[in-house]
Amino acid sequence: MVFYFGFLFFLLSHQQRTKGCTFGQAFIQFVPRRLDFLLLPFVFWIVKEHFFPRYGDYAVYNRFQFSPANLIANSGRFLIDAVYGQLNDALRTMLQQPALSLLLLLAVYWVYVIFKIGSVAFSGSQLKPSVLLTFGIVLLVLGIVPYVIVGKGPPRHGFDTRHALLVGLPMALILTGAVRSVLSRGEAGLSKPALAVLAALVVAFSLTSVDNYFAWQARWVKDRSLMVNLSHMSDFKRISIFWVDDQFQFQGAPDYAVYGWSSMFKQVWGGESRIGLNTQFFTSNMLADREKFSRSWALALYNLSDLDPAGCQAILNIKRGRLASPDAWKLTLHYLFLKFLEPEEMPQFLEGIARVHGEPISAPEAVNCRT
Repeated sequence: MVFYFGFLFFLLSHQQRTKGCTFGQAFIQFVPRRLDFLLLPFVFWIVKEHFFPRYGDYAVYNRFQFSPANLIANSGRFLIDAVYGQLNDALRTMLQQPALSLLLLLAVYWVYVIFKIGSVAFSGSQLKPSVLLTFGIVLLVLGIVPYVIVGKGPPRHGFDTRHALLVGLPMALILTGAVRSVLSRGEAGLSKPALAVLAALVVAFSLTSVDNYFAWQARWVKDRSLMVNLSHMSDFKRISIFWVDDQFQFQGAPDYAVYGWSSMFKQVWGGESRIGLNTQFFTSNMLADREKFSRSWALALYNLSDLDPAGCQAILNIKRGRLASPDAWKLTLHYLFLKFLEPEEMPQFLEGIARVHGEPISAPEAVNCRT
């Protein structure tokens, strides 16, 4: 949807070139004929906002934020994390896996030879490198602006990278246009060096996607291990506040959010009365104002509807277990092997993935704790 006006703009540009008129003349002819296409998105948005407004916990979700500081900061996050950061991470992943990268590039070359690919040609004189670059930049701006004006920006890793979902297509056009302008100058299509560079980029981004998948799958193995180990710690069901010291991390998978811990506690022990607070981000000072803390976190949305901020507290220490490989892909493959071929070994395997140790503590904030 956000690319919509970009394609209309290039339809206008195409009409201007084919008719040989000025841009102003093409615009005057284009707007009346395409008025329905120009107005439909606005009509859709007005109808949606009027008849299907957001409500409840999401009443203020994705509201416009036109603060210059927010606009600049979130735009910068897109350029640093979604453009430069993702490209840099992809190339680093490829360099960290030289043997695998070489095998994949050889496979690409084998396909190239087998199918006798000489050059990838583009039909139409309009597909010059400058046109591809311009088209890509326009689409990149259109893919970024809607997120920026509602205060969203993508991180390098984690589920919020979804905010950069629309960056892929524009960056593909920009990279193709840039490679063509440097390595295929004056040619109608992609030269062999240009094909080699683009093939390497495809391999790099593919390896990054696979690496990210393994990190999240390994994170799920850790989740299951935590829940299995917590199920053996029934004495801690009475705890309300868990101060989590998590020393078992996977690169590419973010730390657990508050609702992640509360959901696991609910899955294991039932109820919505226990919260996990990562010691890197939370301090006991945040519990001093119990009413404010409850307004922020004691919500059914986070599986914390019955939380008592003045309840008992404990430290929850998590370390890598004896059966957990430091490599996410090895841990994932081990898990999948047991899941499909030796499921009877799974309980023992999960118990050995994470080491979980809990220790109740006394705290001045825990005035409702009854030991």
